[in-house]
Amino acid sequence: MTPYQPQQKQKQQEGDEKGDEKEEEEEEEEEEEEEDKGKTHHQHQPQPDRQPQKQQQQQESEAAEYEHANVHSIYNSIAPDFSRTRHKPWPLVSSFLAAQSPGSVGLDVGCGNGKYLTANPDVFLLGSDMSEALLRLAQKKTTTITSSSSSSAAAGSGIASVASPASASSLASSLASSSASDLIQSSALSLPHPPHRFDFAICIAVLHHLSTSERRVDGVREILSCVRGEVLLFVWALEQAGSRRGWDVGCAQDVMVPWVLKRERSERVREEREGRGKGKEKGKEKGKEKGKEKSEGKEEEKVYRRFYHLYAKGELEDDVVAAGGEVVRAGWEADNWWVVARNRKMLNLDS
Repeated sequence: MTPYQPQQKQKQQEGDEKGDEKEEEEEEEEEEEEEDKGKTHHQHQPQPDRQPQKQQQQQESEAAEYEHANVHSIYNSIAPDFSRTRHKPWPLVSSFLAAQSPGSVGLDVGCGNGKYLTANPDVFLLGSDMSEALLRLAQKKTTTITSSSSSSAAAGSGIASVASPASASSLASSLASSSASDLIQSSALSLPHPPHRFDFAICIAVLHHLSTSERRVDGVREILSCVRGEVLLFVWALEQAGSRRGWDVGCAQDVMVPWVLKRERSERVREEREGRGKGKEKGKEKGKEKGKEKSEGKEEEKVYRRFYHLYAKGELEDDVVAAGGEVVRAGWEADNWWVVARNRKMLNLDS
């Protein structure tokens, strides 16, 4: 029998402990190497370039400011005079509205003075526009108006105003449970409506006021997203060789179109817009001032210029497809291109 040797066992234990320590050290070194590799890899990872996003936001902001100055504010200035030339519904639009089922609920995006709001008394049309002055004129054609405004400009006007995404969301909720609003002050690019809630929509002579191709496609997409049925779109055509304007293929597509107000007429427009000139005293003073201006030969003209994009043949159809829509039918009428479209998502659901 071999005698017990404690010193030898102790040495063996010490050797085992040293071996374990060495393995731990090696494992720690490997972990440190992996961490270093990870840091090096992370350092060489390309950082996301946020510059294009900032540029896009800046471009959108500039486009919105441009449209406010060259479209919205212009229509506010010329609204009464402009409205006097926009009283007869276009035949194709009237036919489209007449074809809607009784009891249908639709949108008139860019309703202007509201000439289509009562074109078919068997359907309900909710009108929206960015021009408060035109909406005030449209208000005379409607019977039920919701006064719900977060904007001091529209406060007390009887027109619901959408000034922010938050207010748009709130207003959309109220509209979803009530049909007591005819007019909303809102951009075609940010309609405050739940998706696919409306039966149909019309957008007449509006999209050509959007200043970039991206915004025009976004406008079509926004309208399509609200509707489960058909949408009728009308825009000014580039091909107007037979008109007094004389535009045609080869001409610039982005143009500034003048609206001319003579001084005498512009004074009347301003007074109508501000609700003045109703008393006899004011009427007499107004007559004297007009007579004085005429006698002195100081009658002047004021020209307002509005931005228009003239659509080339096929361009509106391309925008509809780019916006996720499908062209049902299309055509040209009186210097305008028109399209009846549907949302492809709704077509898939129907099938």
